[in-house]
Amino acid sequence: MSDQATDSSGPGPGPSSSSSSLPPIPPEPTWPTSASEAIIQNPSGPPRLLSLTLSDQLVLLQICLAHKSLYRKRRHNTDYWQRVASHFWDISGWGWTRVRNFVQYNIRRHRVNPCRVRDNPEGQMKQLLRELVAHIDIVNTPVLRIQPQRPPLSPSSHPQHTIHGNSSAGTYSRPPSMEVSGQELIAMSKEAAMRCDFDEAKSRLLQISNKAALETHLEELDMIRKAQIQTNEDFERRAREAELKDDWQTAKSLLSRIVGDDGPFLLLTLEYSRARIG
Repeated sequence: MSDQATDSSGPGPGPSSSSSSLPPIPPEPTWPTSASEAIIQNPSGPPRLLSLTLSDQLVLLQICLAHKSLYRKRRHNTDYWQRVASHFWDISGWGWTRVRNFVQYNIRRHRVNPCRVRDNPEGQMKQLLRELVAHIDIVNTPVLRIQPQRPPLSPSSHPQHTIHGNSSAGTYSRPPSMEVSGQELIAMSKEAAMRCDFDEAKSRLLQISNKAALETHLEELDMIRKAQIQTNEDFERRAREAELKDDWQTAKSLLSRIVGDDGPFLLLTLEYSRARIG
């Protein structure tokens, strides 16, 4: 009997030597100890998170609320979810369908039992969900979006003033003092458009009784809205280019020039991305 050690590089025991051509068994995968650390690394883009931390979820809901004006229909709203996902991409690497499913899942949980929603000590998560659910409920209830028609005036609907004397007209009705003229509605619409609150601007215009004037001003408002969106998107594109070059100051300066609700949330996303990288 020989004491020579057996060659471990050989094919091993068995009647056949064909097993020597098999590839080596890969090592067992190692998993992160924390769900928040579970990510899929992609060298050509941001990491794709398998789960979101509470801070990530707060940022996502803030982005959802920042772009709620794009959520206009009872179903689909693909433009809305794509816009939200594009702003959340740098943080999570998620596509728009995954973002939509995640948000809708949390909305359903909130509707069933708000107490089961995971929240931070300040209660921000539940507050953001309440605001988002309220907007969705308004969109899903068309009757709330229709301006109620003014009922026909009756002698008792407005205060009456008695005229003393021999006049055959004993009383007259005072016109409603709260009625807003078309010119005032147009002025209020323009003020809202200057603030980039296009929902408010359109709401004011829809109260105009003159249909011809309504169509004209709606077209003007749409042109202003598209021009502002294009300007904002140009600032955002240039900011992203500066961010890729690690020029955070330029990116921050460009995002601060965005008019409307998007600017503050884009700045928040920028600071969050910078903190994660740093």
